[in-house]
Amino acid sequence: MQEEYIKIEDLKDRTIYRVNARNSNIGIWSSKIQGFVMCRSKFGELYLFIEYHWDSDPHYGTVTPFQEIGILPENFILNCSYENQELLNYLINLKEQ
Repeated sequence: MQEEYIKIEDLKDRTIYRVNARNSNIGIWSSKIQGFVMCRSKFGELYLFIEYHWDSDPHYGTVTPFQEIGILPENFILNCSYENQELLNYLINLKEQ
């Protein structure tokens, strides 16, 4: 785990962060979900996935955000639905930058 990270109470809704996490290095904080929406790859398939902040639960918290890099545009729906291809593509493009 990274020594210095952004505490859960300092996170901003719909904000994109660089993170240390199991499945990604980019996450979008959702205040509603109380987790980070991320792009994950498993068995060659990419999909949206939620991981939780390190401070939220010692057993399930796997994300330490360390840098704010932007805000999700208002036209995107922030959820992990399999139909949310637009958000998935947005995250894929962010990871490639």
